[in-house]
Amino acid sequence: MENKGIWSENIVIRAFMVDKNREANVVAIQNICQEVAGNHANFRRLGYADMQAQGLAWVLNRLKIKVFQFPKWTETVTVATWVSQMQPFSHRHFQVSDTEGMILANAYTVWIPIDVATKRPKRQLESNLPMVERLYNCEPPEKLPYTEGCVFSSEHLVQYSDLDMLGHVNNAKYTEWLLDDFYRGQKTIKPTTLEINYLGETFEHTVVQLWSKQDESGVFYSLKNKEDGKEVCRAKLS
Repeated sequence: MENKGIWSENIVIRAFMVDKNREANVVAIQNICQEVAGNHANFRRLGYADMQAQGLAWVLNRLKIKVFQFPKWTETVTVATWVSQMQPFSHRHFQVSDTEGMILANAYTVWIPIDVATKRPKRQLESNLPMVERLYNCEPPEKLPYTEGCVFSSEHLVQYSDLDMLGHVNNAKYTEWLLDDFYRGQKTIKPTTLEINYLGETFEHTVVQLWSKQDESGVFYSLKNKEDGKEVCRAKLS
């Protein structure tokens, strides 16, 4: 349902969304937000089918999620989403709250409409979507700098289950790889802030290497295609 440009839905936290602590993890929150965003885009004729009809597709460029309290198994949460800017790229915001109205998490995403054939951004996209300015506690996702001194941490072979409808790695899969790598070395601290810059596409059978460096502010990651050494994304968990 949309009210003054803000779309909201109630979501029940299912068993497949939670970790061993029966809490929704960052990946689940990312997926929930994107599902709700997709429904809003469909409502405004900016969803997958409408974009495909124009030879276009949405590509996630930057993401930041801040979690204040992880939703628990069987809990019902309300996810609200709205857009504050459409040109040249779409700035979409999220707020996750419980049934009492307490904010559990916020997110800020930047999406680029691209021409599917040329892979080039389309900087002017017609839209009747109302722009909404709303204050909340999540800063815009910044351009993460390349971090010197990263060391090899792990690698992942891209497989069928990693792919999305466009045939490349789904953006939330990178988050899964990051968390898997993070928890190999850290078993007690649960990251509550995720920042990602997506730099390139990754396809099936590619080997992606995770390089990392930790300091007092968190763990920085550089994910690279093993074959050509090109970065496919940068991230920070804190």
